[in-house]
Amino acid sequence: MRNRNSLQTGINNKLKTRLAWGAGGAVVVALAAYLFSDFLNGFYMKINPNQVVYYGMNFINTSSATIENEGQAYFGGDVTNDGTMNCGECIQGTSYLVNDADTAQTIGGEKSISWFNVVVDNAGGIDLKNELQIVNSLSFADGLIRTDRNKPTEVVHFMEGAIHGQVSPGNHVDGYVKKTGAESFAFPIGDGGRLMTAIVYPRNPSNDAGLPLGGPFSTIAFEKSFITRVHQGGYWDIKGSEPTRITLMWDEKSEIAEIAEEVSQLGVAGWDGDQWAYLSQTNVSGDLKNGTVSSNILVPDDYVAFTIANISEDAPSKWLRFDVTLVGNDAKLEWVTAYEQNTEIFEIERSPYGLQFGEV
Repeated sequence: MRNRNSLQTGINNKLKTRLAWGAGGAVVVALAAYLFSDFLNGFYMKINPNQVVYYGMNFINTSSATIENEGQAYFGGDVTNDGTMNCGECIQGTSYLVNDADTAQTIGGEKSISWFNVVVDNAGGIDLKNELQIVNSLSFADGLIRTDRNKPTEVVHFMEGAIHGQVSPGNHVDGYVKKTGAESFAFPIGDGGRLMTAIVYPRNPSNDAGLPLGGPFSTIAFEKSFITRVHQGGYWDIKGSEPTRITLMWDEKSEIAEIAEEVSQLGVAGWDGDQWAYLSQTNVSGDLKNGTVSSNILVPDDYVAFTIANISEDAPSKWLRFDVTLVGNDAKLEWVTAYEQNTEIFEIERSPYGLQFGEV
């Protein structure tokens, strides 16, 4: 049971922080309401621009109800949406998930929620039980968003053009993220206290990424002509039907040194249902404590999961880096390989969208 007085004090403190005077003058708003009891909405309601509403306890939007937020809405308790919950014309509006008592909030209901801007400010975290659509931006002031990896429909869905702010081991999505749009995107995913971002580019129309429960995947079934060892400390689940390139990261807790003596030995591997397949290695960067490695162009749906592997020296080539710089109106290409064998020439190809390639 929540202590109403302490919750209300915390609410006021957080709200006052955001409405404080600054060097440029005061923030002018029309303060609509402070509501410190459970709120059951059964009708049409709109929060207009420059209006602020704080729901201190639980908010329930019934199946016949609609709430549109084009102003600022602060939710201090659980949010249940069985009706329509969106951002109206979706050109502005911010929804804050806040709780000074570090009590986890649950966002759920029968219907998805679509908000323009979302700010997570709850050290206790957010337990997401439905689809949360981000129209413009997601910011992490404090806390995780947790989703059930056994229920990929419970997902943070970034719509076309949507972005996220800075992420960290304590501020990310612990579970599934979906992205719609053609732009490159760094999925803000992790596993509790670990940030394990996956970058997918160029984007296909719709993709999911997360750290799957999956497996357990075999660590001895792999293409032995290309792979010598695979990482057992984590896997990425990336779904998509169009060709793309992915970048995986590791940190000190990944213990990458258990499978490699130097970063030039690392590459990307994909589980095809029977074994780990070699997916090349490009743009390897960092050291054995922190770094990233990219794959070649692939179709994510061809693989169940992805991980980092030690690439055999029997592979035809091992890439250390591939750089492109603009010199006047020309592109200067430079690449370095650790070794090359059974390799006669390099052919350079280009594609405006990363889907169909042709020789330069």
